[in-house]
Amino acid sequence: MMRITVNGVRVDVSVKKDNSSGVLEYGKGEALEKKREYKEFNLYLDSIHLRIMKIQRELEIEDVSVSASSVLDRFLGKDAPV
Repeated sequence: MMRITVNGVRVDVSVKKDNSSGVLEYGKGEALEKKREYKEFNLYLDSIHLRIMKIQRELEIEDVSVSASSVLDRFLGKDAPV
C-alpha cells in the first residue's frame, strides 16, 4: 500500500507488489535486506516516489489545486496533464 498525504488529507492505493515476506521496514519505507530482489523492490518504490513528486510539481506548475486525490487521480491516469 502507498499513502499520499497533502495538507493532512490522505488517500491509500495499492502499489501492486507483495510484501508477504515481511522485508519492508515501514518506518523507512524500504526493504532492509541486501538480496537482489529486495534491491529491485526498493528501486520500484523509489520510482513510484519520484513519479508522485513529479505529479505534484506538475499540478503546482499548472496552477491546479493540489490535493491527495488530485495527485492520486493523475498517478492512476484518471486526470491527464494539460
